Amino acid sequence: MPTPRSALGTLGPAALTLLLCSWGITREDSMWRDEAATWEAAHRSLADLAHLLDRIDVVHGAYHLFMHGVFAVLGDSLVTLRLPSVLAMAGATAAIAATASRLAGPRAGAAAGAAFALMPSTRHYAQEGRSYALVVAAVAVATLLLVTLMDGHGRPGSPTARLWTAYVTALLVAALLNWFSLLALPAHAATVLLAHRRGAPRLLTRWLTAAAVVVGGALPVILASRSQAHQVAWIRPLTWSTAPAPALLLALGALCAILLKRRPATLIGTALATLVRAWRPLTALVLAASAALLPIQLDLRTPQSRVDDVLAPAETVARTSRPGDGVLFIPAWRRDTAEVSPDSFTGLDDLALAESPTASGSLQGTEKTSTYIRKAMLRKHRILVVTDADDHPGGRRDTVKRRVLVDHFTRCADTGTRGRRVQAYERGSGCAARPTGSSRVRAPGNEPLSTREGSARARRQGHVEP
Repeated sequence: MPTPRSALGTLGPAALTLLLCSWGITREDSMWRDEAATWEAAHRSLADLAHLLDRIDVVHGAYHLFMHGVFAVLGDSLVTLRLPSVLAMAGATAAIAATASRLAGPRAGAAAGAAFALMPSTRHYAQEGRSYALVVAAVAVATLLLVTLMDGHGRPGSPTARLWTAYVTALLVAALLNWFSLLALPAHAATVLLAHRRGAPRLLTRWLTAAAVVVGGALPVILASRSQAHQVAWIRPLTWSTAPAPALLLALGALCAILLKRRPATLIGTALATLVRAWRPLTALVLAASAALLPIQLDLRTPQSRVDDVLAPAETVARTSRPGDGVLFIPAWRRDTAEVSPDSFTGLDDLALAESPTASGSLQGTEKTSTYIRKAMLRKHRILVVTDADDHPGGRRDTVKRRVLVDHFTRCADTGTRGRRVQAYERGSGCAARPTGSSRVRAPGNEPLSTREGSARARRQGHVEP
């Protein structure tokens, strides 16, 4: 039976995480490209989602399906997009604090939980509509369950069967959300082997069985995702220049394991509990750390904390476009702006699109031939271009788009929008003055998603309610 002090040491850090991660959850009404992928996938029908996962993103399939259900139940908004991650990080904090409390006492548990709550990476991934926070929570719960099993191994009446089932379930959930979470198994294996050497023979057998069930359950996703490895081909492999950082972390972990060999416990929580032997100084230390980290906390809640913002360009397009304008996306992946805020592109002609993202089972759609794109561009007097802040070489189609723009059009506007740019080109050598009242008139409540948070209705009814 947990004491009030141990319960406070567990729930206090979880409440702190919930408070810190809920603050500024909309990040000034911004959404970056990875979250846009979640938004796109989760808004598709189950059949269209299956079509997508058959081609790409199967590694995130369970998460997309989960978010499809979340949007169906709670409605779609930036808050709904990130709320599961916030709650997951709060749960992870509670599990970490409870684990440390079991290993080294309530004060160490509170210190470990508070340290995790204050880590910038915790708040970064808690305010992101991706699977990572849920994976952390599942692994943290599995670790707590394993420690509980080791602590209660062999005790009469201990509910070991239910605990093992829960352990397998937690790890399998983590693996289905992202199978790289299986890298937690070697750490758990080392822990179990240590306990085995200290006289827990059945524990090793049961753990090996549990691990085999988890790996077997995740194997279909692993095999399917290997066939989609081209999706992450842009990620650079580990080289001599990038190896020192992970090598240093591994060395530090090994050193900690050696130093704590006689008294295994969570490093940060135990260290803080040793330094601060009373609850009041520990509370003061947490408050001081929160104040010191305030600039980072504020920065993490801004659109600039991510690579880009897919919503801001949509606002610019809605404000500057004219009926009948052409629109190009360079590269095609920047079409996510139109997918997330479709109403902002109403009346514009996507000059390169051959098949929509949904129909093509992709996130960016398929584009027509370079020859067709060139002819379509030359038929337009004015073209808007949604592109990255920094120009990248791109493929053959992107090269043709840029070449035609340079040779036959004049760039009349170039607006930077949080990691992206919206450029306006007009045919010929000059830029015509924009006629008064030529902008598209938007009915009240018909703003782009970036200004107000709904979008499912935008796809169904052609508008977004404020």
